[in-house]
Amino acid sequence: MADHADVRSLERLEAFHERCIHFRVQLLKEVENLQTELRRLTQWIDGEATNYWQEQLTGAGRRLVECQDALVRCMSYVREDERRPCSEEKKRVRRAQQRRTLCEQQLKTMRAASGAWEREITKANTKLQRCRDLSESDLLVAINHLAGQIERLREYASLKSPALSSTNKLATSGGEPPADSPAPEVASEVQQAGSQAQDHPRGGSDAKD
Repeated sequence: MADHADVRSLERLEAFHERCIHFRVQLLKEVENLQTELRRLTQWIDGEATNYWQEQLTGAGRRLVECQDALVRCMSYVREDERRPCSEEKKRVRRAQQRRTLCEQQLKTMRAASGAWEREITKANTKLQRCRDLSESDLLVAINHLAGQIERLREYASLKSPALSSTNKLATSGGEPPADSPAPEVASEVQQAGSQAQDHPRGGSDAKD
């Protein structure tokens, strides 16, 4: 990993920070929505669906008993000439038996599904909890750290702005010195003349000679 970062746009870094905050909020929202849906599905499998087929099985059992009693009454006779085929009663008994068998199969399926769902929901909740921990710990720490770095960069940029402003002014004026300052050539000539005056003073031994 690099020891330093080449930051060229503080505005883009701030925009990235805002997107990270938005991502964290949306992640927590989606995790909550998924957990809500999983709770609803668990309630339906363990509660509503299982209870429904249990009630249907109980009703199918009562219906079968009623149909069987009706068939027994239909088939009861004293004399041979009172004997009846009881076809309708027999059909009702068969339908009641089929309904009870169906309810038993459905109830068995729901109980098996409840056990399988319990194992799957445990895995799903573990993964969702990891996502929640990520958003509430690691991601939050990273967002706060990024905010601190942005604040330091902002302070650094504010400290550099006066120097950059003076540099920009000099660059705008063409890099020339102020008008009241001597040109480099004139300053050089003045300096040479002063040196010669110090080496050959006017007065003193030359005047006496």
